[in-house]
Amino acid sequence: MSRATSRLVLGTVLAAVLAGCAGKDLYQTSQGFRRAQCERILEADRRADCLRNADRDWESYERDRERARR
Repeated sequence: MSRATSRLVLGTVLAAVLAGCAGKDLYQTSQGFRRAQCERILEADRRADCLRNADRDWESYERDRERARR
């Protein structure tokens, strides 16, 4: 990730936290960024996997996250 992109992500996260966004809101807000990153992948299979992951809904994300914590 480039320095400018890292700053953009950090700024977005910081702004969301300061604005009081809930985890779900932050997750949904970042989906567009994740999709854009996936579009940069040249290999079709890897790009499709990335997009599938980027398009996961909040409930699926939370369920997987809770499983990983256990």
